[in-house]
Amino acid sequence: MRRLDPVTFWIDFFVSTRRFPERPPPEEILLHRATRVAQFKHSRARTQGEHHVASIALAVNVSRQWTRDEAVNTILAESGFRKDVTGIESAAESYFGVPAAGLRPQESLALIALLKGPSGYDPICRRERFEQRYAHVAGKLGKTGPEWSPAAALSRLRPIGCARR
Repeated sequence: MRRLDPVTFWIDFFVSTRRFPERPPPEEILLHRATRVAQFKHSRARTQGEHHVASIALAVNVSRQWTRDEAVNTILAESGFRKDVTGIESAAESYFGVPAAGLRPQESLALIALLKGPSGYDPICRRERFEQRYAHVAGKLGKTGPEWSPAAALSRLRPIGCARR
């Protein structure tokens, strides 16, 4: 990840708000997501101004101290999937009844597809939206063929209620 400092952060922020930027590069998306996850875990800001200052400080800190793997691991460990399910380990147990290490590659991809919006792409209540999201993520990763179909990913899905967060 690119190392930030407060001045660089502000320059990037003001430049990006003055024009309509293209989609940010993956490294910036990863940094933003890791910062948000860490902020929810550690933030004690009381006002909106304190929240923004804490967010900037945390983004600079994350960019300087975390490796890419640490950022990804934090996102997977702290992301919410359902009201009572936080982290990839709990999600694997909740959705498929197995620990994360026992997931098939298609099931792991299904959980990654759910990270964007667990209730919006719920495979039980919004099956069609989930299948579209899964196909999009699989396509982005070059995973094609019948073994990467949404049906293959959901073959061990447990019959649980709809996700509500």
